[in-house]
Amino acid sequence: MIKNKILIIDDDEDFLEATAALLQAKGYQPICASNGQDGFQMAKTDSPDLIFLDLVMAYEDEGARIAEAMASDGAIRDIPVILVTGMKQKPGFKSQTVNLPVKAVLDKPVSPHELLKTVRTYM
Repeated sequence: MIKNKILIIDDDEDFLEATAALLQAKGYQPICASNGQDGFQMAKTDSPDLIFLDLVMAYEDEGARIAEAMASDGAIRDIPVILVTGMKQKPGFKSQTVNLPVKAVLDKPVSPHELLKTVRTYM
């Protein structure tokens, strides 16, 4: 039985594949987008229950801009967004993300346990 639909937006193909495989093995329905614009459109058309969004894709703040666009769109603003990034240790990172409309920030590499715990928390 399929549980919930989870959208993964990330330009790292390995992360997309590994995360999708983990979620599918646990009964979730993963859908994937390799850039922010495609992910934004998929959020609107596929109505996921949760979104994992990479911060840095084609440009440094692509994920931040997509998170803000999602928060301003009435059709998808209530979908929980989890920011995923390898930039958490970078100086100034916290001030860049403190006002973003996301539920949590996960640091890459994300352990399977942490990812699944986050899914359970925000579903």
